[in-house]
Amino acid sequence: MGYLIDGPLSSEIAEPLRASYGWLMELSPPTLTLAIFANNSLKTLAALLLGVIIAIPPLLFILLNGIL
Repeated sequence: MGYLIDGPLSSEIAEPLRASYGWLMELSPPTLTLAIFANNSLKTLAALLLGVIIAIPPLLFILLNGIL
């Protein structure tokens, strides 16, 4: 996304992201790896459990996982 957007608009997009997720930059690489693994594991488990009940949530998880 940063490659496609340049100039003042990029800072308008980047600042809210830094405010929300800036703490991730302070994590050590092994801790960041564990945080990513835990996030993906929890989302996978939720999609699996909800997939048994309803088929729509797993599709939403698949579509939205790359966005967050």
